[in-house]
Amino acid sequence: MKTGFYFLFIGVFAGLLLTSCQKSELKEYQPNTEGLMVLGEKLENPYSVANMQQAYSNLKSAKADIPDFNIETTHLYVRFLPENIDELSLLENDTTLQLSEIPFDYEVSQDGYFYHDLSLPANEPTWLYAAIEKSKALPAVKHELLSELFLPPTPDELTKSYNDKWIGFFDLLEHEALKITGNLEGDTDLKTTKGSSWQPKGKITMWDDVENDYVPIEFVEVEARRWFQTIKGITDVNGDYVCGGTFKRAANYSIVWNRYQFSVNTNNLRTTGDPRVYYLAVGSKRTRYKGPKQIGDWNLYLQKGSVSLFHGNIFRAAAQYYYGNISGLQRPPLNINGRPKMRIIASLEVIGTFGNTDPSPINTYAEHDPDAGAAINPSWIEIYYTYINSDELYGIVLRELAYASLFALNEGEFKNRETPMILSWGLGVELFLTRKLYPTYSIHYSRYDYSGIVEDLTDGIKTTSSNFHSYYGEFGYKAYQDSVSGYSISQIEASLNNATTIERWILNLKNSYVNETEDKLDKAFSYWFYY
Repeated sequence: MKTGFYFLFIGVFAGLLLTSCQKSELKEYQPNTEGLMVLGEKLENPYSVANMQQAYSNLKSAKADIPDFNIETTHLYVRFLPENIDELSLLENDTTLQLSEIPFDYEVSQDGYFYHDLSLPANEPTWLYAAIEKSKALPAVKHELLSELFLPPTPDELTKSYNDKWIGFFDLLEHEALKITGNLEGDTDLKTTKGSSWQPKGKITMWDDVENDYVPIEFVEVEARRWFQTIKGITDVNGDYVCGGTFKRAANYSIVWNRYQFSVNTNNLRTTGDPRVYYLAVGSKRTRYKGPKQIGDWNLYLQKGSVSLFHGNIFRAAAQYYYGNISGLQRPPLNINGRPKMRIIASLEVIGTFGNTDPSPINTYAEHDPDAGAAINPSWIEIYYTYINSDELYGIVLRELAYASLFALNEGEFKNRETPMILSWGLGVELFLTRKLYPTYSIHYSRYDYSGIVEDLTDGIKTTSSNFHSYYGEFGYKAYQDSVSGYSISQIEASLNNATTIERWILNLKNSYVNETEDKLDKAFSYWFYY
């Protein structure tokens, strides 16, 4: 039987937290850089207008059949520095931008699972790099122009829109630019669009210690990048992906555990256990997996015990809630109407409220504090690293997102709603959605706080007796025979709207739905919530 006595901290200290997160107080702390990628050598940019002009001059001098062509700026290599969550959201929500925390013209000398420019404050966003079409208006965010670029047509564009003469010319031009800047990478052969183009594809899987095997991860966006061209593909239910484009030479594969609605982040740069930066989700950084640079398929197997498995399992659960079949439930807070995208912070420390590192039962696997979150203006959840099974971690993420979803359903009521209602709802959603993937998943309920009322209302749990549980001890033995069922999970969710008390929750169920076991509702709620 899986334990379900998780502690949810419903924050009431937003003002205090906001005051204590001032920049001046953060400068004295040294960040934890575990997992930080380290940049290596800066590469000479073959696609700068100057280098492309030189490459063209070389070809024109050596070959009489090179056509007349004017090298002009097609793209701008720019980096942005958002100052706050609103500017960060402005950039992230522009789906025409292929943003990267890692500059395109550097090698990575030390692998990791996130990147931040350490010349910038740890609690603020890092530089974001992009290659942008010259004609596109730049977002109103602080930026620097790094280089004017001439990007030849992609292999797909060449094949579709150009004849053999021009395809051959652009192949020669790109080859020469790579050659004079030392970026042929030991492969001196000319790569032709028609003869050597390939399409990135593969499969993304993770180790599941319940299935005792590797299982696919759906909805993952896989990137394949070569210099300033990035193409992407999204995994299907079998974990397979195909990127929407082709390359002639090797490309860098990677995964950013990120989608439009949410991202899996790390807060490693905060001070360990320091409550003053505990809720600073704006300073968290997107997690990633750095794949190989190669030609051909890339298949990923996230291994047991790895940090990336932790990130991947969190992503898998969140993607299910945001993009999968959830039987009519409301999605968690969406990235619309000025609300920032959900940031799920994957913490490698097992810590509880306000940075408590004592591994006592009061510590939590996860937290969602809407009051503190509203004070600093991101949506966020924090998931702590533990040695629990794959299904339990999956369920914990769903439960915390259920709390966030309930908060979004009616923010004004959330902090006034009776806490046992909130806790019971989260546990019910955890069980319902986790069983879509793990049919035998079970939870150990308690009466009063983490109760089984949601499962009771849907299909019944046939509980016959239980002690009453509270934060203060066990008491109040009470017998019970389940006799209510047939409510859908979406009906139960809807009945929580405009319900801040258990009595109102019962009344909403009675007034809104016809159910043959309706007369047993009072008995069921009395058992679960009163001793």
